[in-house]
Amino acid sequence: MTDFEPIKAMPSLQGCRIALTVANDAPYSPAADLTELEADLIYYPVVQTLPPDSYDELDSLLQRFHRGEIEWLLLATPCAVEAVTQRLKHLEIEPAAPAKGKVALHGAMTRLVAQALLPDWRSDLANPSSHQQLVDALHLSVGQSVAVPLAQHSRNDWHHRLAATGASVLTAPAYRLLLGRAGDDLPGALWGGIVDAILFLTENSVRQFVIRLKADGGSLDMLKDVVVACLDTQTVAAAQAYGLHVQISPADQSLSTLVNDLARFFSRAAVQHS
Repeated sequence: MTDFEPIKAMPSLQGCRIALTVANDAPYSPAADLTELEADLIYYPVVQTLPPDSYDELDSLLQRFHRGEIEWLLLATPCAVEAVTQRLKHLEIEPAAPAKGKVALHGAMTRLVAQALLPDWRSDLANPSSHQQLVDALHLSVGQSVAVPLAQHSRNDWHHRLAATGASVLTAPAYRLLLGRAGDDLPGALWGGIVDAILFLTENSVRQFVIRLKADGGSLDMLKDVVVACLDTQTVAAAQAYGLHVQISPADQSLSTLVNDLARFFSRAAVQHS
């Protein structure tokens, strides 16, 4: 989607106001890189992550996966990676590469967090661009099983799509999601026309952003003059499903390239308007 020629020096983002859908202390955020390029950041956290009511089901799944009783473990969100890492430590299971089972990671941020927390774990798949493509790539059949740690009371379509293969789908609550709160007054900034860009890092962040913005009295029409940047193809699809026009999405799905592409975009825009 974005295709920029290399340049000798990275342009500055000075004067650009960029909205992030995370808190100012969120890990695995591009905030530091954006600040280094002198961008003004607006923090608008769209989700809060809390422990589930019980970890019993997740602990049981992880123990069974560790024993080789479950063929696949699908980690579909960064929160799932964080929860699994925490529970492996609690269960005193070494976070080495699984000896028997296989791991599937969905989404660029999930892979980034897994690389940081579970560096020995590697996805046994490439990078499917949709839920269905990932399910197809698993090549599941009757008699096989796949474990999926999810948000408590999750309404996503993983269970339905996986179960359609005939495999046994074992889900467990790994965390709870609440609507984000606090942060900066993004709706006010949008009304004032002072937001230059907004970054979405996961498909769920798009959905939660839409919910929070509406709850705060805003609407997606407020983004018509805002540059929308997404980290990966899944997030692009989620944004487009809400009618957002995505202008930046890095080919390598990395945070550093996302920031660099954003800087190049505004540098070229400034040249065109000079």
